[in-house]
Amino acid sequence: MYASFTSEQTSDGTPLSDSSYPAFNPLATDQPFADMSSSSHPSEPLDSSYLAQGTAAESQSFYGATVGHGDIQPPVAKTTFCCNLDRVLSSLPRSTFRPLVVNVPLDKQAQPAITIVDAVKTSEVGGGSYIAYVIRTDIPSQNIRYESRHRYSEFEALRSLLSRIHYMAVIPPIPEKHSIGDYATKQAKAKEDKAIIEKRKRMLQSFLNRVATHPLLVREHVFHQFLEDPEATWSTILSASEHANLGRRKDKSPISMLTDKRNLDIPDPHFVASEEYTLKFSAHIAQTHKHQKKITKLQQDVAQQLAELGAVYNGWSLTEHTLAAALESVGAATDTTAAATGQLAKSLEEAVTEPIQEYVQFSGAIEKLLRWRHTQHCEYESTIESLTSKEGQLTRLEASEHEAQRLTAVLNAEGSWGPARPPSPVPNSAGASTEPKGGILKTLNSLIDNDPEATRRNNISKLKDRITHLKEQEKVTLQELNIGNEQVQKDLDRFQRCKIEDVRSILLSYAIAQRDYHRRAAAAWSDAKIDIEQIHSGSS
Repeated sequence: MYASFTSEQTSDGTPLSDSSYPAFNPLATDQPFADMSSSSHPSEPLDSSYLAQGTAAESQSFYGATVGHGDIQPPVAKTTFCCNLDRVLSSLPRSTFRPLVVNVPLDKQAQPAITIVDAVKTSEVGGGSYIAYVIRTDIPSQNIRYESRHRYSEFEALRSLLSRIHYMAVIPPIPEKHSIGDYATKQAKAKEDKAIIEKRKRMLQSFLNRVATHPLLVREHVFHQFLEDPEATWSTILSASEHANLGRRKDKSPISMLTDKRNLDIPDPHFVASEEYTLKFSAHIAQTHKHQKKITKLQQDVAQQLAELGAVYNGWSLTEHTLAAALESVGAATDTTAAATGQLAKSLEEAVTEPIQEYVQFSGAIEKLLRWRHTQHCEYESTIESLTSKEGQLTRLEASEHEAQRLTAVLNAEGSWGPARPPSPVPNSAGASTEPKGGILKTLNSLIDNDPEATRRNNISKLKDRITHLKEQEKVTLQELNIGNEQVQKDLDRFQRCKIEDVRSILLSYAIAQRDYHRRAAAAWSDAKIDIEQIHSGSS
């Protein structure tokens, strides 16, 4: 996803022209992490002239760092830890929590260190009930074994808090809430439906293990307490944390406050390519998920129909003599095929469809993340536009002031005393001044600029103050943009490495499930074939 290419050539040395730029797949890479960096430095500014040049920059990548994005470096290793679990989690390899799929049956694959071992119906004080998911963290090599219980809403709250703290990171998804369709078909029992609970167990388990492999999220002490304390509820965990205020208030993270996307005057071609690829990836993964769900449902229906057909063959065999053995064998093979098809549907649901669903949700999270980065860039451009406008106004006002001073000098040189002062009010016969005391004349007089020179100088002073403020704002927004670019890029690179590994596991799981299904069915039908061949035509 985040391969680095120079503007002159690709990784294999092939020349890269500007016209060929969009054709490359930014996500198609398995480069090591150390190779995904540019020659830029974190302190370098985001130069608009560089953006205008597009791919003509010295070091430009599709999803690697560009000028102003900062060097891509792994997170700094921790030297201090908030608790023992923090120390352990930080020292373990990714495979502890996301074991690679190997060439053995899917039910014999290694289990992650964090598992959800049960879902228990729990009564509330008010008379209601909820499903509590039992989380077990088991790391024998480190003498770690914890159990805790949390309901779905607490997982949701944990993810929400992580997304507010680390809004520049790709936060792992959790299973979606029950749909209206779930409540319509299952009514009040939707929350207690066994299939829904089992799916949530698997996907919530995946969420916890993905957090444990994220270099930033795994450091949060709220996550450690979520796994450690068997009695703690989310409210007590949050109250004791440094993020208590953040967790209680309404979601106002930068990601949640995104507005409509506006066009950039000088877009960053690097992130434009990222956005375009993400849209394509989202479309592909959504279509894959849609059809995989249909296939799984079809396989479940086929398994049911085969089971019924097997029963028919077995019943038929009871009424025959010569055909009995063959019919019974066909019935047994059909029953085996039904069981194998059901197992195939289950395996594909758990090992293929659900992980693909996670990536459907991941794609949406990445779209939001890139949109946030786009908004940061818009703010920087808006500040530049305001600064340019104000500097233009100042130039015009200073030119007017210079011209006024020149005219004054000319008039003084000719003996003039400048503009005539307005006559003093003439008292009337009663000794009162004729100056208007109110009404329309007084209002009009207040609107007349009686001292344009002072007004002009006052405006110049205000403009200079505003320009000074905008220059400071420009530095701040540029720094925020550079930091955002760097942090977003780091997490996109991390996500890509995980994605490649996950897609490998999904495809290998697909192949293993299909292989084991066909082996089982083929063995059953090979046995049936022997009995069928024993049928002698013409026998009564």
